[in-house]
Amino acid sequence: MAWINQESIRWATLPGSSWRWLLLKVFAKFTLILGGVGIFLASVAVTLLLDVSAEEKRQLFLEGFLPIVVYGGGGCALIWGGVSLIEHLFPSWIYKAPKGPLWEFNRRTGLVTAFRNPKRKRDAGQIAWQSPFADFDGYVHTGPTHQGLPLYYGAMVHRFREEALPLTDFQAASSNDEDHKALWNFWLQYMDSTAPLPDIPLFEPHRHKDPVTAEHDKRSGRNPRYWRDMDEATYKQKTDEMYKRCLKVFSFASR
Repeated sequence: MAWINQESIRWATLPGSSWRWLLLKVFAKFTLILGGVGIFLASVAVTLLLDVSAEEKRQLFLEGFLPIVVYGGGGCALIWGGVSLIEHLFPSWIYKAPKGPLWEFNRRTGLVTAFRNPKRKRDAGQIAWQSPFADFDGYVHTGPTHQGLPLYYGAMVHRFREEALPLTDFQAASSNDEDHKALWNFWLQYMDSTAPLPDIPLFEPHRHKDPVTAEHDKRSGRNPRYWRDMDEATYKQKTDEMYKRCLKVFSFASR
């Protein structure tokens, strides 16, 4: 969960009780789908490969497969549907307010703030460390997947002190490093109060509130509803073009 505007971006995560509901739903859905596929394949195998009479096959289905479908599949379907219904009718029961933020990038002050672990009530909202963004460098780290392939993830590290912040909340680990370099470029522009906000849909409702951005948009004649009035086909085209430019720029820069 994020608080995002022209002044700051603050990140928090849902409390443990919310994650338990959501993980239960995902587990029930995954088990139901995987179990359904397994039962179907087992049924086909029994029908084609088992050399028994039709009556014996019918008995096997009734006594072997049917209880699994009714009790196992029915239970998973009930959990999946029940949590989904609660999520739709009473979202506040699941999506509870975070206990406290994890970190903040403040464009107005130029500071990066890391907060203490909000799982501990007395630490929620308490500052662990705070430093100017200009004192950090961006890094792309590499780690292996289970198959031994490279997996890239971004982080920012303080030049002089033992302070670091992983950036995987905004850009998950991926198989290419260009995404993480582009994200660091995003932070560089966002935290530069002398430059306009990055021109992405996320900031369009806030552009007029930032003096530098408002002046830039006035000079360039930018439509205040440039992204919001865009049709879906054009939106996809523009975002694809932006992504390709990022790949071109940061792939070249890494050579």
